[in-house]
Amino acid sequence: MKRKKDEEIEKIEESRKTGKQNNQTDDAWTRPKTTKPIRKQHIMSVGKLCLLLALSIFLVLTMSFRAGSGASQPGLGEDASTNVSLQNEKIAVFGTSYAWEPFGPHLKKITGLESAESFIYGATTVGGALPYCGVFNQNKFGIIVVEFGGEDRLHNIAWEQTEVDLRRLFRNLKNTGAVVVYNQVFPDSTDYPYTELAIEEGVIPVPYITEGIVRIESGKFVFNPVFDGGDGTHPNDEGYSVMAERTAQALLDAGIVKNAETCKNPSANVTDLFSNATNLLEKAEQEGFDTEDVREAYSKAEYLWQNQFCYTTSWELKENIIAPITTALENMEEINQMFSEAEALIEEAKRKGTDTEEMETNHQYAETSWTRMDPSTAKHYLQKILDEEPEITALHQSSTIGETLFEDDFDQKDTENWMWRFGAEGTINLRDGYAFLNLTKGPKKSEAGLVGYDKKWHYCGLEITLRCSDDNKLESSIGGGLRAWGFIDEIYAENWLGFFSYCPESDPDLVGFSATAMAGGDVVLREPVTGIDMREWHTYTIIWDKNNATFLVDRETIATTNKTPSSSQRLIILANSGRWSKDGPYGMLIGGLGYVNWIDLKYDEQIQVDKVRVFSVPETTIITILCIVLLSLHTYRTLRYGEPNPGGYLGQ
Repeated sequence: MKRKKDEEIEKIEESRKTGKQNNQTDDAWTRPKTTKPIRKQHIMSVGKLCLLLALSIFLVLTMSFRAGSGASQPGLGEDASTNVSLQNEKIAVFGTSYAWEPFGPHLKKITGLESAESFIYGATTVGGALPYCGVFNQNKFGIIVVEFGGEDRLHNIAWEQTEVDLRRLFRNLKNTGAVVVYNQVFPDSTDYPYTELAIEEGVIPVPYITEGIVRIESGKFVFNPVFDGGDGTHPNDEGYSVMAERTAQALLDAGIVKNAETCKNPSANVTDLFSNATNLLEKAEQEGFDTEDVREAYSKAEYLWQNQFCYTTSWELKENIIAPITTALENMEEINQMFSEAEALIEEAKRKGTDTEEMETNHQYAETSWTRMDPSTAKHYLQKILDEEPEITALHQSSTIGETLFEDDFDQKDTENWMWRFGAEGTINLRDGYAFLNLTKGPKKSEAGLVGYDKKWHYCGLEITLRCSDDNKLESSIGGGLRAWGFIDEIYAENWLGFFSYCPESDPDLVGFSATAMAGGDVVLREPVTGIDMREWHTYTIIWDKNNATFLVDRETIATTNKTPSSSQRLIILANSGRWSKDGPYGMLIGGLGYVNWIDLKYDEQIQVDKVRVFSVPETTIITILCIVLLSLHTYRTLRYGEPNPGGYLGQ
């Protein structure tokens, strides 16, 4: 049986189609009609008047609780907390890029609920939201936070259409039994009364959630510098945190959650955090650290505190000031010792006449990283110096076969030799002599890769030094998606020589990390690489001639194949959010390797590349290597036993 409100909505929609309300303003049909009080000719008794008033309040609350669908939906008043019962403590965040992580994790942390999952499905309400509502019938959530409608306004979609689409969206989501919250990116206007619509549908509104974060001027996003994400479109972590804090406050005010960490219900003594941060800043400056970044974070925290964003203030102080300074101070003794050992080794190398240019460059990078309170990167560069022992240096020199044909140490961006390929939430940037290929957790089809431009290589060697922020769950629980580096003829083509890593969850029969070769679409080699933690620095080498391809990790042979591509190859270093399997209901078949099914990443992930080198491989490669080995054995025998006796074993 249709409710009166539904019948009114249908009449309004029908009248829009037939043009019967052309003479009315938008306000005339978007705003609820107020009922004039009926004048009574007699005076009611005080008791009857109170009874009628109580009954009216009950009916109003009942209507607000049940508006839109038969599903139970809490009202917006402070007294609603007495009747609220979430079906579970799981949060779903459903919207455009203004709803993606880190919004969800911040909201989970503020509310203290069980989990937060993000569902990001495009732009407009009709194109991005309505086709995917079915996912919430299969996955039950206690709270669904919706962020749609803003893109409708940017795309000049008429409010008449947006209103119909949002009503359908709200009702579909409420039918799942969840509490529905509407995060409104743009402010209300006469043409776009978002808040009023949400209240009519019994949805908890969070009006103008980006107020003070970003505004639109002449069709462009203009950010408050405190919240600028740097890409001209999205806020930074602080911006997403403030939006999450405002959402949590709305849930707290509506009685949906009890203990949200907001200024009305703080869990941390912000004054104490400021005091701690101030003391640590003084210590860091006394130790000679560059505190520009943490000073900027401190200024942000002051701004956030002045504007009563208590959770975000605490997060800023803890994550961007207290944690990095504390970590640096805790590592100070160890890193100072490493600096002393590295500097002594450089001096020793100079006395012996060894070329110390690379060692001194690493020392400079270590100093820069350490000054910026980045102990992990500083340790990496210092360890590279400490690893330059005589026998390691000799091995490195003897393994350098042929001349260098191409080399990139990523001190500056090379656009002539590399295509800087990234999509969705993938980014590539250079810093301190590294290339960082970054994937953002959450969104599907996240990709970042360096691909050789017009230059192709044939019968040569490749040496790449890199590490990953995760190991695709091979040694830990961190990872997902795909990592690949080596030679390839075209993206997603059928000839390949390289190292390939993909999450083993996709198919237990597939190797998680392997040296892989494809020729003419056939997989000719898939050799597991074991005992290698991809989170550590390793040098991956491929030596490819017309007879063989040999794969090495840290100059130890992993695999060899005599079946290799006959065509020229590009260089590639790639990370994306693809999950690999032998077959799949959707995705894309890549040569003989399997299908890729795009997944939402659970963590931010990264490949950090130190150096890439391509070198020539003469046709006599194998003979050269054998000669080096035989010469080394001969030298060892001579040093240990003296010159061979012509009358001995060799002379018989």
